[in-house]
Amino acid sequence: MLAILAEKCGAKSVLAIDNDEWSIKNAVENIAMNHAGIITVEKRESTLGTGVFDIILANINKNVLFKIYPIYGNICPPQAF
Repeated sequence: MLAILAEKCGAKSVLAIDNDEWSIKNAVENIAMNHAGIITVEKRESTLGTGVFDIILANINKNVLFKIYPIYGNICPPQAF
């Protein structure tokens, strides 16, 4: 899970988002098994309204990424691009 990797690499806070209920439950289990303590998991359809982030990691196909790419400008600082 990318959120666990982000924490292990030193992130100060991590927000994990998915739109699938099974994936959310699985994420919570994996977070507990890996003793990760700073990850917040949310079931959402979009990243809109979630805040500003230094980095976004996504494990989804490129067609989905290209579709939502315009949103990234609103949630990442300019130096992220």
